[in-house]
Amino acid sequence: MKRMMQILISASALWLVVCAAGAQQAPPAKTEPAKPKAKRVWTNDDVTTLRQPADVYEEEKRKKAEEEAAKSKEKAAAGGAAADAAKQKPESPEEDFLPKTVEDAEKLVAAKQYEIGQQYEAIDLVKKELAEATTDASRAAFQKRIDQLTATLEESVAEMKAVDGRLLEPKAKPPASPKPPAPKP
Repeated sequence: MKRMMQILISASALWLVVCAAGAQQAPPAKTEPAKPKAKRVWTNDDVTTLRQPADVYEEEKRKKAEEEAAKSKEKAAAGGAAADAAKQKPESPEEDFLPKTVEDAEKLVAAKQYEIGQQYEAIDLVKKELAEATTDASRAAFQKRIDQLTATLEESVAEMKAVDGRLLEPKAKPPASPKPPAPKP
């Protein structure tokens, strides 16, 4: 029995030690709550890392165009007076688009006639849509579009008339025939 008592006392002592050790290793004290992450501020350097190859290509293309514009501006400034004297200014703003040869004029007239035909078709189509419109807002939008197309049509007709008039000029003026030499008396 003595032996039993010793075992019982040592077991209870061991049990007390284990319980005390468990109490000391209690769950960690509550820590501060996690701070919300700060919002990231993007810089230009960060944005450039996100660019795709197409974006890089567009950027290079834009820079190249700016460089070419700067070079041409420098050339224009360097030869400004000489270039101005060498340039022939057109008689009127219409002269800018007028062709120089008869063949070019005929091609331009044909292209303008086709363009005018397309514009008439577009106006007719918008007029049909206007007739089918149910709201005042859509009617106003269709009418505005018709006005725009009509203005464009009038410009095209005026350009075609100018080119056609230029095309007819050489035919209207017969070439001056040289005068026969006067007979000698």
